[in-house]
Amino acid sequence: MFNQITLRQRFFFALLTASMVIVSTGISIRLLSKAALFHHLEHDRLGVMMQATNALTLMFEGGRSVGEVQKKDFVMMSARPGNNID
Repeated sequence: MFNQITLRQRFFFALLTASMVIVSTGISIRLLSKAALFHHLEHDRLGVMMQATNALTLMFEGGRSVGEVQKKDFVMMSARPGNNID
């Protein structure tokens, strides 16, 4: 079967195979990076939601009414480290 294939055809077949490997690797890397970014953002969102839930629990069960809690206090409790809120 492969005895009648010329050297030029073998070269083009090898080139085609190599290009398909490169394209599939690039697509795989792109999808993996998108999945990693999604995981990172979802992890951050979950952290913020847990902080907000804890802050609301402290307000409701801590003997303080919602009116007495300042907005800045609530925002500071749920802010990420490194964010400057003034």
